[in-house]
Amino acid sequence: NNNFVINGNAKEIWISAIVTNDEESLIYEKFRAEDLPVTLGVWEIQKELNTKANAKDTAGTAALKDASTALRRKNQQLRVQYIDKYPAAFSSILMLQGLFLVLPVDILDKKFKALDENYKSSQTAKNLGIKIQNNKNTAIGQPAVTFVQNSFDGTSVDLAAMKGKVVLLDFWGSWCVPCRQSHPKLKEVYEKYKSLGFEIVGISNEAVSRGKSKEQQDAAWRKAIAEDAIQWPNVLYDADLNDIVKSYDIMGYPTKYLIDQKGNIVSKILGNSPNNHDILIKKLDELLVKK
Repeated sequence: NNNFVINGNAKEIWISAIVTNDEESLIYEKFRAEDLPVTLGVWEIQKELNTKANAKDTAGTAALKDASTALRRKNQQLRVQYIDKYPAAFSSILMLQGLFLVLPVDILDKKFKALDENYKSSQTAKNLGIKIQNNKNTAIGQPAVTFVQNSFDGTSVDLAAMKGKVVLLDFWGSWCVPCRQSHPKLKEVYEKYKSLGFEIVGISNEAVSRGKSKEQQDAAWRKAIAEDAIQWPNVLYDADLNDIVKSYDIMGYPTKYLIDQKGNIVSKILGNSPNNHDILIKKLDELLVKK
């Protein structure tokens, strides 16, 4: 509820000058002045990397990426320092939100609890608090969040009843190309380890396709299962039945959770890459073969 004047060029909005008498904004502007050279440095490096990529020139890209990483870490350090210095500023909540995938969950939780209570009732703070708690609930070593829901073939999927098996939760979607590309390798893994006590449970999120009715989501899900010849249990995410995506703090697809025989989370695998496949195989060998 204050007046702001923004002077700048729309093509370089991040370097615009902000004129106001708002106390919190003035504090943030001091930080922005310190952070701006770092932000501009990352931007210049990215432009050079883009130019090299378009020219298929790989010379010197490693050094550029290292320099960009160093600047990004500096940016993160400045934000952590800001949060610690100004726990009563609303901008600290926003910064902590931006560091969600950077800081360990115990550090996130500690810094969140240190924030001033003045803004804890805001929707932004409430959402961040829920995300931190869900992230803590799904940390390595924590018991897996259980659920019961019907699979595509009508059989019941009860995660709690699978204790004693090693279970891979595969969060995917029919629309997600990397998810679908991971299925052939998963089929090989399933065939190799199933007789040893391994199970996969797919959770397909079709709700990301806005405007689709539940019937359309169901049709897209079943079509993808048939096309990919998936044999393992698979449920369709429905927040009205069970908000599994929220419970497991899923922020990207594919995301996989590996659960051991005791029902505890032992690994979280993000994305689809040969390295991720190797990590999964190694873990399965440890849990099911090397005893």
